[in-house]
Amino acid sequence: MAKKDTGMFYMGNDNLPNRNWQGEYTSEKVKALKKAQRNILYFAENFFYIVNLDAGREKISLYPAQKKALRAMRDNRFYILLASRQIGKALALDTPILTPTGWTTMGELKTGDQLYGSDGKPCNITYAHPIDYNRECFKITFDNGEKIIASKEHEWFTQSVNERLKGIEGSNKTTADIYNTLYKSGKNNTEPNHRIPSCINGVDGVYTDLPISPYVLGLWLGDGSAESGVITVGERDIQQITENLESDSQFDKIVTNKYSSAYSVRVTVNEGVKTKSLSTLIRKYNIYKNKHIPKQYLYAAREQRLELLKGLIDSDGYINKSGVAQYYSTSKQLSADVYELITSLGYKVTRNSHIPTHKGKECKRCYTLTFKPNEYVCTLEFKTSRIQLKEKDVKSNLRSQWHYIKNIEPTDTVPVRCITVDSADSLFLAGKQCIPTHNSTLMTIYLLWQACFQKDQRILLVANKEATAIEIFSRVRMAYEELPNWLKPPVKEYAKTSMTLENGSRIGITTTTGTAARGQSVNCLVIDEMAFIEPHLVDEFWKSVFPIISSSKKSKAFVCSTANGTQNLFYRLYNGAETEENGWAYGKIMWNEVPGRDEKWAASTKQTIGSDEAWRQEFCCEWINSGESSIDDALYEMMERQVCEPMVTLDDGCYKVWEEAQEGRIYAAGVDTAEGVGKDSSIIQMLDITDPAEVRQVAVYRNNKISPMEFSNKVYKILRNYGSPLALVERNNCGAQVVDRLAYDMAYPKLVSYGNKAAHRKKRMQGMIAHTNTKHRGVINMRYWMNDLKSIVMRDEETLEELRNFVRYPNGTWKARHGCHDDLVMALMYGYYVLDNEICEQYFEIIEKDDTGRPKIIEPLDFGVSLFEDPTSIYTDNEVTGGSPDLNPVYWGMSNGEEDMGDDYYDLIDQGFTPL
Repeated sequence: MAKKDTGMFYMGNDNLPNRNWQGEYTSEKVKALKKAQRNILYFAENFFYIVNLDAGREKISLYPAQKKALRAMRDNRFYILLASRQIGKALALDTPILTPTGWTTMGELKTGDQLYGSDGKPCNITYAHPIDYNRECFKITFDNGEKIIASKEHEWFTQSVNERLKGIEGSNKTTADIYNTLYKSGKNNTEPNHRIPSCINGVDGVYTDLPISPYVLGLWLGDGSAESGVITVGERDIQQITENLESDSQFDKIVTNKYSSAYSVRVTVNEGVKTKSLSTLIRKYNIYKNKHIPKQYLYAAREQRLELLKGLIDSDGYINKSGVAQYYSTSKQLSADVYELITSLGYKVTRNSHIPTHKGKECKRCYTLTFKPNEYVCTLEFKTSRIQLKEKDVKSNLRSQWHYIKNIEPTDTVPVRCITVDSADSLFLAGKQCIPTHNSTLMTIYLLWQACFQKDQRILLVANKEATAIEIFSRVRMAYEELPNWLKPPVKEYAKTSMTLENGSRIGITTTTGTAARGQSVNCLVIDEMAFIEPHLVDEFWKSVFPIISSSKKSKAFVCSTANGTQNLFYRLYNGAETEENGWAYGKIMWNEVPGRDEKWAASTKQTIGSDEAWRQEFCCEWINSGESSIDDALYEMMERQVCEPMVTLDDGCYKVWEEAQEGRIYAAGVDTAEGVGKDSSIIQMLDITDPAEVRQVAVYRNNKISPMEFSNKVYKILRNYGSPLALVERNNCGAQVVDRLAYDMAYPKLVSYGNKAAHRKKRMQGMIAHTNTKHRGVINMRYWMNDLKSIVMRDEETLEELRNFVRYPNGTWKARHGCHDDLVMALMYGYYVLDNEICEQYFEIIEKDDTGRPKIIEPLDFGVSLFEDPTSIYTDNEVTGGSPDLNPVYWGMSNGEEDMGDDYYDLIDQGFTPL
């Protein structure tokens, strides 16, 4: 056996032998080493561990499709793998998640939503995975009492005791791995083995114009009268509190009165025309006799939340001699709000409650919050003098900066889901204590096997982001450290982004935007999720690197990705492999080749996605073509047969009506506004959505020369034609004029406001806010109803042609082909948005849902009177037939009948018109 000697190990880590390492090789070890060198499956199933753990380690378990892929990598120079989207590492649907707009749950999150990364900064959800109903689940309890339910496979970035002692920052571990190594090794040792770093600075929040100064609100919540704006201040603190108030620009008048040993303080704010007391403000904002922290304060910018905490600690807080802060309150609601506030600032908080006694009598229950601040969380000098200021460091050993996993226990299976985020480290914050939790990445068996058993290999791992590449490489490092020392070649260099072994092999990482690979000699190139790397980046990278690979007879390249359209390098390589045009070997892993996926799982996944197209691409490995029309030939032919001339054409041909409004029918309007300078058109699409399975296009308005101001009048009149239905009016750019005129000048009652959250608006705005996320969601929604259900009854030929030229671009977005317009399509998309569940549930009672959970039968809620106006009464018609019940029909400006006026004239006479 090898003797532990720091001279034999790299940086003193006994899992990293260097060239001086000496070990005893038995015949069994030599036999195993040779077998591992020859057989990658033997190596993986006997020596490859998922994480670096102290005990109870779990070797990876390969399923048949993975074994097949590993053999193909071993046996081929160039191999490309098309894989179904992998199983997500999931949390229970009711897990609280903090977002820039407030708390939500794991189950409510959607692709495109924002939440917070482990650094406290907003990040985007790039994919919200389907809900899974059949996972083995565990309940994780942290040392502060927080409880989170997660699947067996969910990953956490933890630091074990052994990693702590070796100076290793930590590693990714599954819930099952942590369950098997919950406590420190040793007999009867119940000290937690795993800890997770806290979000040291808390979340950024969003700067907000707050009605009451945060510090003053904190003072009032602590020591203010619930029935007035009076704040009681002790004699010791009155001078400093007064100075604090006087320095606050919001208040221009402070009145203090002394009563016994305390002072009462009143403040008044100057709002220009009027002056308002604090008493008036607390009534206005619903905290009169109702002490709590309003939500807008809890989600405000960090500096604003810190000022609020200072007021609370100055009034109802205490700092002991050790620098530990405590906050006391007899209000359960207020204590819960303060708990959330302190947590959002990055502190680990413990909660307790007790019933104090005074002179032998029980008092009201008191709630206590305890935390260890490392910054000033108060202003009073006798309290600030006790705070121990320290630089915030994620590597700190302060117990208060870590969440310790106290217990894990199996629990009943509950619905769970995973999300993929674009934070730098792929971490996001979950739970009321904002505990960082992780997403999965690809396994890296082949990289390690190649480096260990082949000399002088230059292996390059490529990802679209540096953080992703580092994360994948960290798995290689962990797996290497877990190999027995007698099996692995010694370490020569060992860093965060590369490692070099004594056998001459080196593993490094780069991104497609980097230049690290330019001019390098590369024996093995591995590219992760190639289909999701921007084409212009990966194509340039490929042109510079692949010639180096192909020039060598032994160099290899391995590419893996989920399908993502056809306008990318991944598709071209895979298609060339299938047609045997490029010499690449290829493989495919379908959804049903992954253990645990059956027809029941497939049905629930398809229902969650709500799109047959998304299911086919992401799980069935089908290519959904970029550059192709949003409608296929069969659907186009069906809609082409439905196209017909309008019943009425008005307003110089701009307004076409196929069906007049009918009482009892449900209508919705989508409105897209242009500048009116002869280029893009201002559009109104009127849809009859009474039966969502048969949405009827009943009227269209199109004009490219009408100003936004005048267009708002047209919108109002046409909406009145159809009983003032729900209207989704796009408010971007000049559309804001139309929305605001409808909302404020015309008091139109049924404007849908949507998209504020997706566009990260600080203040809610009327109308439909067009944003990358809302457009993507809207197009997916429209394509479901049109393509999957074929629900549309299309009447307008121009709309149909725009749909034909509405195509998917390589980056996944949908818009008109170059040189074409998509104004009619966008307005149609806004009209269809009414059937999106999030909007539909606000305005309709959903009587029945279809198999995907979308509305099947709807009834409008009582949200306004339907007033119908005859469209022919508000326009100068150029094609209206029929008489009026009040006036005789008249044909103006014609001859006295002595000369031949032509067929049109006599047709009018026959219809009852009278020449003047």
